[in-house]
Amino acid sequence: MRTNFSSFFYLSSKLFSGGSKFLRFTRVIAIGSVALGVIALVVSFSILEGFEKTIKSTASEFTSHVSVVTFSRQPFTVTKSSIALLKSHSTSIVSVQPVIERECLLQGKNQNIEGALVRSVSTDTFSLLSPNYLFEGRNTFSPTAQNTNEIILSKRMANRLQKAIGDSILITVISITDSLQTTNFDYATVIGLYETGMAQYDNIVAFVPEHSARQLFSLSTNVFTNLDVMLTTVDEARKVSTEIENYLGYPFYARSVFELHSSIFTWIELQKQPIPIVLSLISAVALFNIITTLLVSIVEKTHSLGIVRSLGLSSKTLLALSLFQGLKIGVLGSVIGIVLSLLFYWLQSTFSLITLNPEIYFIDHLPVAFVPNKMVIVIGITIGISAIATIIPTLVVTRISVVKALRFS
Repeated sequence: MRTNFSSFFYLSSKLFSGGSKFLRFTRVIAIGSVALGVIALVVSFSILEGFEKTIKSTASEFTSHVSVVTFSRQPFTVTKSSIALLKSHSTSIVSVQPVIERECLLQGKNQNIEGALVRSVSTDTFSLLSPNYLFEGRNTFSPTAQNTNEIILSKRMANRLQKAIGDSILITVISITDSLQTTNFDYATVIGLYETGMAQYDNIVAFVPEHSARQLFSLSTNVFTNLDVMLTTVDEARKVSTEIENYLGYPFYARSVFELHSSIFTWIELQKQPIPIVLSLISAVALFNIITTLLVSIVEKTHSLGIVRSLGLSSKTLLALSLFQGLKIGVLGSVIGIVLSLLFYWLQSTFSLITLNPEIYFIDHLPVAFVPNKMVIVIGITIGISAIATIIPTLVVTRISVVKALRFS
């Protein structure tokens, strides 16, 4: 009995489709289990990738890929020639920005006092120009107002200090050197409020112009506390930080963005490790559900199978029909799972429906990323498992006796 494509699909619909309510229910369960497995894996990959990309981009744009300081945190002299030498040491280095960064106290209304980390910025380079941050007010300092002190706070810090744009704030710096304590203070006007979504920055970091920082911390010209190094790609941060440290030597040391946020990157790597185990468990569930569905179909359609076998339907065609049913369940479940995963990705990336505690997770919303390569892998594995699941039902089909099948009712 020869079959063409039209007769093949006709036999498939008659022999393996329809059936009792129980058979239709098992088929829905099989497709649903495959879809849930795909959703679980794709969403897991999307969240982990989202965390990694968000931390990398936010931390890098807000500070740098590599930060160079001294062991004693003492300031050091930086010249244009020294920056040029450092940049020429590695082709991966795009820019080197000297920065003044020190701890201070900020006083708000009702004697509210908050500890802060003040960072200087020059008028031509400023990390908060990135469109990835929310901003109110101005995000650049006045280029000509050398005698006017300005400051940019985070919204979180401004709320704690009960300060708004245009308000004046008292900055106090306490320095202890050789048992001698000195106190510097000055007033600055709040010109802008930023929000990165990362509590590690939003809780403590404030920005002032370079001349204000130099005056507050009593530093002379060309003296800084940090070097912020930006690279062609953040993935080179570990390697370049080691190269810079070896090049500069004591008392300098370099920290990559991965070292500055080692806890969150370690957590991401730990979360990735159980994924193969999760994949195996989900695959096993889908495997047994597909096997059960096909076996139930065979039991219900045994009499019909006997009839078509007696009419000359070959074992190869039966094998192909069984394989087709398994693949159909796998493909349909995969498509449903991918569509729902993409819907979740769009809703979360657009509306940030799921929020997080930034004190624990570093950011205030669940980050997600589009992971097409992971989707292709998941779909491929799912379809492969669906094909494997047809082995047992296929063996059962080929061993059905035509006589016994005709007697079965």
